[in-house]
Amino acid sequence: MKRIEINTQSTVLEKVGFGVILIAFLANIFYPNIVYAEDISSLSTIPTELASLTGTDILAKRFAEAEKKYVSVTKNVSEKKVEEITSEGKVMRVSSTAYSSDVAQTDATPCITADGFNVCANGQENVVAANFLPFGTKIKIPELFGDRVFTVHDRMNKRYYYKVDIWMTSRDRAIQYGVRNIKIVILDK
Repeated sequence: MKRIEINTQSTVLEKVGFGVILIAFLANIFYPNIVYAEDISSLSTIPTELASLTGTDILAKRFAEAEKKYVSVTKNVSEKKVEEITSEGKVMRVSSTAYSSDVAQTDATPCITADGFNVCANGQENVVAANFLPFGTKIKIPELFGDRVFTVHDRMNKRYYYKVDIWMTSRDRAIQYGVRNIKIVILDK
């Protein structure tokens, strides 16, 4: 009989332990700032009226905060990959792909980029996604597009760091582009 009680107690402890882990996991997903002790001051910036904000506003605000926090790090890291410096700016060699405004390639709002720019309304192939450059950075891809200037408005999956994804008006054009190793010129502002 005592053996059954011990097993019952361990089962209860396992359930309680699992419940605590599950709550911590969900809290980390929905409120990631709660987990970091050094970031307690940021909790006061969580909006109390989420209904008044649209999904795009919240996303744009989070990306803007991330840009401010990590922009100095990205500048230092990208310096290591610079091949040369020209009168226009820094030249780098990166991997390149293309994408279009398709839910299968993006998310539920395929026309809205990570910083809130509407590529469908813009209608021009002058937008790129890049994780290693701050939003608003201007680049050229002279080997393929001559003097056309592209602006970083979007992000890619975090596993793709030194990669540029060019927005195309159609899925067929994006597929035709394929994967290429290209030189980009990061224009001085």
